[in-house]
Amino acid sequence: MTVGLFAVDLLIKRWSFANVAPRPVELRRGIDDHHAFWSQYPHEAIDLVPWVLSLKLTTNTGAVFGLGKGSQPLFIIMSLVAVGVIGYFFYHGDRRAWPRHVGLALILGGALGNLYDRVMFNAVRDMFWLLPGVKLPFGLRWPGGMDDAYPWLFNLADVALLAGVGMMVVILWFEDTRRQAAGKAQG
Repeated sequence: MTVGLFAVDLLIKRWSFANVAPRPVELRRGIDDHHAFWSQYPHEAIDLVPWVLSLKLTTNTGAVFGLGKGSQPLFIIMSLVAVGVIGYFFYHGDRRAWPRHVGLALILGGALGNLYDRVMFNAVRDMFWLLPGVKLPFGLRWPGGMDDAYPWLFNLADVALLAGVGMMVVILWFEDTRRQAAGKAQG
């Protein structure tokens, strides 16, 4: 599952950066100013499902929602630590705990997809835009003045990370609830 997710993430990124803009985007590691870089590749979003999902290209030198821009070495180290920790849990975990393994596989596949981009391009390639053209109600704006309902772009690796972390939170919550119930029954 991890290898398949990693491969599909990289294929989507490669296809998108070759086909969404009017000409293929030639991303390389030494780009310092990503805003200036993208001025060379102006393009309109391509609707996959109108008002729901579009393709639009960008690079993110930060973490989730662009936080921590410029901290690539830290993100690479954190990703490598996460890969090691997840590998440890895979190796030492209960083989029958398949939901936990699925959650960890999603996290690992997502971490590897974004780690590859950080090492190769010093940024993560993003292309999915959720709710394109949908504005916040009542004239509300996000910090920075953005009024799109969801202005951030993301990739498949981000989706896998979020789904895997969500799964692990639910699994650990259920395990803790079961442990507490068993403790009360014995006490």
